[in-house]
Order: sequence, then C-alpha cells, then structure tokens
Amino acid sequence: MPAIIDSVKQVKPDLLFSSLFAPVLTDRLALSVNAPWAYINPAFVDREGNPRSLEDDFSSPVVIYMREKWFADSVRRAALVLYATDPEFDPVTSDFPQNHHQVGLLNLVSQQLPPDYILEDGPPWVLVSISLAPQPGELEIAKHGVSGVVNS
Repeated sequence: MPAIIDSVKQVKPDLLFSSLFAPVLTDRLALSVNAPWAYINPAFVDREGNPRSLEDDFSSPVVIYMREKWFADSVRRAALVLYATDPEFDPVTSDFPQNHHQVGLLNLVSQQLPPDYILEDGPPWVLVSISLAPQPGELEIAKHGVSGVVNS
C-alpha cells in the first residue's frame, strides 16, 4: 500500500474514482492525498435508500459479508456515488443520500427526462462503465469513452 500511496501522491489528483470492487482502496488513497473521491456502481443501488434487503439481491453470504464488513463504511465517505440505474429499474426510498445519484440505465431505453443535475452548467462529464461480466471489446469502449472526455 505505501508504494501505491507514493505513486498517487506524485500525480497529485484533484479527484479519485472507484469502481465496484475498489472503494476501500480508493477511500484510503483519498485520505492519504487529501482528495475527494467518487464511487461508481455500474450494477445496482447499494443499501442506503434501497427498500430491498441484501438477501433480496444476493444469495451468497460471502457477498453480503464483503459489502457490510469491507465496502459500506468506505462508500459512506465518498463525496459522490453514481449508479447506472434509474428509479424505474431500481427504486429508492426517501432516505436515499443526497450525494448519491442514479444516472440512468446504460441502454437508453428509459422514457424519463434526464435529472436536473445533468443539465447544470459546468465542465462536461461522462459515466463510462464496463460490465460486471467481462465481454469482448469492452476495454476499447472504456478507453474511447475516457479519451473523449480528456480530449474535449
């Protein structure tokens, strides 16, 4: 871990991002370099504000243990949490945290209008997410998505 922290400190990031399985690492790095971080969950709304229990979504006690013992506290400290879902697919309750946002399904089938924050003035942003199940060509898609933002 010290080598990773040293490498990240040399870059001096303004913001760190975490995918589904790296919130603990990203949280520790963010604390070490004094930078905010964002957690991007490409699959489902996590527990905060979710009307379903963990057992409704996961049959494996290992996944439930990992979420509760490893990920939950780190995700609570993230400055921003994005989910690649919408309320139609993944309903939430009124206690859904203010810094958590459903940015919509990735397949553009939703008939809903985009959330207000997408239309706010500010620098452009994009959510680039790959599947939980590896698929051919997905790394190239992710690289193109990120390069489009970097080059704009």
